[in-house]
Amino acid sequence: MLKPDYIFTADPWLTYEGHRDHIQTGLAAVEAVILAGAVRIPSSDPQVDEAYRGHDIQGVAFYFTREPNYIADITSTWETKMNAIRCYKAQFGSQEMEQLLGWVDAKSRQVAQGKPFTHGEPLKILHPGALHGGL
Repeated sequence: MLKPDYIFTADPWLTYEGHRDHIQTGLAAVEAVILAGAVRIPSSDPQVDEAYRGHDIQGVAFYFTREPNYIADITSTWETKMNAIRCYKAQFGSQEMEQLLGWVDAKSRQVAQGKPFTHGEPLKILHPGALHGGL
């Protein structure tokens, strides 16, 4: 069973986000974080109840955010990231892919300006309590 300390997901509250999958994925991840440490209400299946183990998650990190509160140094993994993006061949033609790679590179360099690294990833990192009632 996976027991992550942090969940990484797209920011479902990104201004003008029109990609429904990004919004729904982000919201589903937020709900999973909120419920991860919840007390389990007994079900009709004793085996499920016996196997259940709550898990406290330390935080959620949103990428594709306009309100980052942390810039991660991704310089050492830059080529890996670019190669991973190149795997989206079904979603982008060659010209669109080159535009996307150029945009990602420019954004990464922009957020790293003034930092001791060349490529940064803007993240909004929140404690799970901030996701429910702003605690």
